Amino acid sequence: ESIFLKEFNRILSSVLADPSSNLKSPTNPATSFLKNNQTFLSQDDIYRSLKIIGYDQLRGNNKEKAREIYRMCEEFSPSDKKLESQFLLIWPSIFTNNFPEAVRIIKQSNMMESFDSYPSNLKFWIAYSLQKNNDLILAKSHYERLVKENLFDYYSILSIKALKAMGQNPRSRDYLENSTLKS
Repeated sequence: ESIFLKEFNRILSSVLADPSSNLKSPTNPATSFLKNNQTFLSQDDIYRSLKIIGYDQLRGNNKEKAREIYRMCEEFSPSDKKLESQFLLIWPSIFTNNFPEAVRIIKQSNMMESFDSYPSNLKFWIAYSLQKNNDLILAKSHYERLVKENLFDYYSILSIKALKAMGQNPRSRDYLENSTLKS
């Protein structure tokens, strides 16, 4: 398994080093290698490797290549990482403060329709992207939904701060009265 993973990383590195390569192409060597050797590779290892490589591309200002890698993450993610891979699709846009693009991807991927099924971090970043894109009514609604879900969650606390910054006056006791505490 480690030999196949090293080979995959080598192939992917060579594809990324070639400026004319297109990771979106179904015939690119990295995708072909993964599809042909899935039985020899752990989905968790593939996903972890793609996630790290995508992050490295993003830090190196290769936003488009990072986005392509994150699309591969979505395609090859294990079932327990599907929601996280959705977050990775919008992360390059958030990382580069391109909120109109983040909102476009959110809408294109139907993330707002699935909002309640997402983990709190993705919910927050969806609401934050909407806020930064001046969709303030929708952002406020999403922040409030997140806060009502679990008042003591880190992203709920950030949501309360965001609501205050938007001129709202959310009071914690209003949310506490309507919520039950999880043990």
